[in-house]
Amino acid sequence: MAEIIKFVYLMILFVSLFHVLGINGSIKFCKEDSDCANYFCEKPYVPKCVHICTCRRLEPLVG
Repeated sequence: MAEIIKFVYLMILFVSLFHVLGINGSIKFCKEDSDCANYFCEKPYVPKCVHICTCRRLEPLVG
């Protein structure tokens, strides 16, 4: 019984934390790279979509 209550409290905490971060803009949900155009990344990183906007290193062209 106590394990179920701990699990429920943990899920409430996780969902509320994820919700707050999403509202404040720390997490930006996306479907494609163009959804992350306004997401700030320091150079040499560029915004990329991996279900959420993240900063990925720009790969140099080898050739």
